[in-house]
Amino acid sequence: MDIALLRSQIPAAPVFFAAERHFGITGVHGPQFGTAVMKLPAGHPLLAEAIERCLAVGESARWGETGPALFTELVQKYELARTASPEHTAYPIPWRDLALFFDPARCHEAKRACKHSTFVHLWNEMWRLRRISDGASPPSGSFLDWLIRDVKFDSKFCGRMQSVSWPDDWRPTGVLSGGEVAGA
Repeated sequence: MDIALLRSQIPAAPVFFAAERHFGITGVHGPQFGTAVMKLPAGHPLLAEAIERCLAVGESARWGETGPALFTELVQKYELARTASPEHTAYPIPWRDLALFFDPARCHEAKRACKHSTFVHLWNEMWRLRRISDGASPPSGSFLDWLIRDVKFDSKFCGRMQSVSWPDDWRPTGVLSGGEVAGA
């Protein structure tokens, strides 16, 4: 799971999905739509076509090919782009700022980013690529820690992370060399 509901209710509209910026990663240019959270009526032709196309690609799919790239293409085909919610409703923290979830010094910044959001996408695939363990809890005082404690986010975290190592281009403010968070 890599989406957290930040409100007491899911959107009531029969269609829900949000714009998402990929910065061209999927090869799609222009408006792009994420697949982390979406809601469509049962039997919607977009869903039927998406399933059919995913099955045809099978295990040979490239990253994003059967996710955002395909969904964006089908949203355009079925003329649903006008129903998309703004990016901040589901993707208030971009994947490029993954460190914002873990840095206690930036917890308030993350909360501000999510203030008007219904969901927050946690970018689990980026955790995997950055070799962040899913078997450890986030640092005390971090945004993820807040989600678990104050929002009652259900997780499988079992042990507190001692440190988070970030490549130089991902190092959040307040993280010292070796991955230790300053002031923690």
